[in-house]
Amino acid sequence: MKTELIPATIGSLLGFFGAIIMITFSFFISRQNFYLKNYVNFLSILDCFAAFFFMVPVTSKGTLCTFQICVLAFSVSMSVLFSATITVYILLEVVFQIKKTILNKVVMPAGITLTFVICFTILITILKFTEPGPSGNTNWCWTYESWWNLLFYIILWLGLFICLISSLMLISFLFKKRKLFQTDWNYKRYIIRWAIFPLVLFLIFLPATIKRMHNIINSDEIENKALDIFQAIITPTQGFFDLIIFYIYPNDIRKMVFQNIKKKFSKKKDESFGDELLIPTLSDDEMVN
Repeated sequence: MKTELIPATIGSLLGFFGAIIMITFSFFISRQNFYLKNYVNFLSILDCFAAFFFMVPVTSKGTLCTFQICVLAFSVSMSVLFSATITVYILLEVVFQIKKTILNKVVMPAGITLTFVICFTILITILKFTEPGPSGNTNWCWTYESWWNLLFYIILWLGLFICLISSLMLISFLFKKRKLFQTDWNYKRYIIRWAIFPLVLFLIFLPATIKRMHNIINSDEIENKALDIFQAIITPTQGFFDLIIFYIYPNDIRKMVFQNIKKKFSKKKDESFGDELLIPTLSDDEMVN
């Protein structure tokens, strides 16, 4: 048994159940209470697929091997590029004060369309021009072509770089305008949440990229077990960290979720929970479906 199997299973379980819990919690909070909730749920679905297939060991070429690399490459690239689209949306909204009507009609549709085009291009490239097979020092299938790995990681890191820049600009905005947020804690937490999210995403994919660069430089001849284990346990955990960022860390959201769960199973159906915790206060026509 490969030494990465146990760490990969642990990381995958954290990511998988973290994403499942996020989707479950979303039923107990309204769209008005959780800005961009539907987009976050879509990311959670991608996290579920990626985490599950990271957990499935494949030891030989074949249909399952090809299916696994397609799911992993598609879900990971989609998650990163879709996250980049959302963080750019938040950056333009918060820092540059662009109207949400413009963002909803132009920026978000353009970002989503480009993301799908790139991700389906990756799928076609895998099926037509590569030979998927079990990687020598991991539990999942990948492809041996160096040009494809280079192309995939260029696309991946372009999205991660956009996430990182957006995160740093949001953090800088918070420090510059900190006096304005001394009384508006709700909006401050809202910005912090969306600033931390892309930064964590950037850090999650750092071990995988370092490992891939190590393998390309050494032609897979020199294994680094510590790096393999670190990548195996960290890469599938996005769902777990997203759960902390969006539902556990924000005290307001967490309280609202548990209060609404309590209301759901309470005999007193006329009680109202969480209406005073809207974050941020946005009108219905400003919301994104």
